Amino acid sequence: MTDIVLGSVFIIFGAGVYAATLGLPGATYDPLGPAFMPRALGICSIICSSVILYHGIRKRAAAAAQRGRERDTAEPFPFTRHPLTALSAMGMVFVYILALDLGLSGFKTLTVVFTLALGGMLIKAEKGGFPVKRGIILFILALALSFGLFYLFTQVFIVDLY
Repeated sequence: MTDIVLGSVFIIFGAGVYAATLGLPGATYDPLGPAFMPRALGICSIICSSVILYHGIRKRAAAAAQRGRERDTAEPFPFTRHPLTALSAMGMVFVYILALDLGLSGFKTLTVVFTLALGGMLIKAEKGGFPVKRGIILFILALALSFGLFYLFTQVFIVDLY
């Protein structure tokens, strides 16, 4: 039921974001305009939420079909829940955005630090596999994400991130 409710809420949220950007003025010099990114995020929210809603409806239908039947074996939970890790990750996102807004450092530096901190926290929560190998991959991904996004925003979307 949670997937159905969250999927529905975020579809409404994405539609609201898209509708709110319809009143933004067009761009004079920017080929995409100021409404491009919010509209794209609204559409992405609608698409992703539709997938969540679809899976929620399928799960609910499957659960309703099995209510009358007894289960012979208990199914193991497919993953371990980490509510404190999720809360910490959300807090880290807010701190990252605040640090960018306050201008504590540049975009590339803060993005590398944020990606490494968040990825390290998730690797620690997982407690499986080879942490050194995951750390090396995380470091490469952090650098690629930071410099890739910087290039994308400054050269393609023409957004000043300095």
